[in-house]
Amino acid sequence: MLPILTRPRMLALCAVLGLALAGCDRQQVAHWLAPTDEDAAGRQYVEDIRDRNFTPVQTSLAPGVAVPEEALMSLATFLNAGEAPRSVTIVTRNVERADGTAHYDLGYQYQFAKDLRLIELNLTKSGGVTKIAGLHTYAITVPLQEINAFNFRFKSRQHFIFLGVWVLMALFNLVTAYACWRTMMGRTKWLWLLIILLGFGELAINWTTGTIYYDLMALELFGVGIYRDLSGVWTLQIGVPLGAILFWMFRSKLKA
Repeated sequence: MLPILTRPRMLALCAVLGLALAGCDRQQVAHWLAPTDEDAAGRQYVEDIRDRNFTPVQTSLAPGVAVPEEALMSLATFLNAGEAPRSVTIVTRNVERADGTAHYDLGYQYQFAKDLRLIELNLTKSGGVTKIAGLHTYAITVPLQEINAFNFRFKSRQHFIFLGVWVLMALFNLVTAYACWRTMMGRTKWLWLLIILLGFGELAINWTTGTIYYDLMALELFGVGIYRDLSGVWTLQIGVPLGAILFWMFRSKLKA
C-alpha cells in the first residue's frame, strides 16, 4: 500500500506533473512565444498581394530586394486572388536575433476550394521597422498536417528501432521511479525521484524524414519526450537515464 501523501509531498507531486504537461505541449509554448506583430504583418503582406495592392509590399522590401510588378501580378494569380481561402494556417514560426536585428521565418498554408498554397515569408525588424527579405510560394496537393501525420506507412527499420528504444526507455524510467518510491530511504528520496525522472542529453528523430540528431545540453522529463510542431511534424526524443542507472547501482546502500 502506498504511503499517505502529506501536503508537501502532494505539492511536489503536482509540480512534477505540471512540468510533465508543460514539457509535452511545446506547441502551446510556441503560441505563447509567437511574434504576434510580425505574424499579423506577414498575413497582411500576403493579403495585399492577393488584393493586388502592391504599394505596401514594394515599399516594405529590404535593401537589395527587388520584385517587379509583373512578378507580383503573377504571384497574385497563383495565390487565387479574388477567392476567399477556406482556411489559413501558420506552419512555420522561427525567430533569430543578431546584431540588433530580428529575423522572422513565417510560413502559411492557404487552403482554397481546389488548391493548396504554401507561402514562406522572411521578415527582418530593426529599429522598429519591418522589412520583407524574402518571399517564396509553392503549390502542394496535401495539407502538411496530413503529410506529417504520425503513422507507420513507408517507415524504415530505423524508425521502428528508435520507437522501440523510446518505449523501453520510458518504461525503464517509470519502473525505476516506482521502485524508488517504494524503497525505504531517508529524506533524499524526493531528490532521487527528481534525478530519476530526468534524461540527460537528447537523441531525437524527425518522424517524417527519419533524420536523427542530438543535443548534449538538453534535459528530458521521464527520460523521453515527444512533441508536434506547427506544420504537424512529430519529433521523438530520448535522454540518457543517468539518474535511473545510478539508483540501481546504489539502491542497496540507500536502503541501508
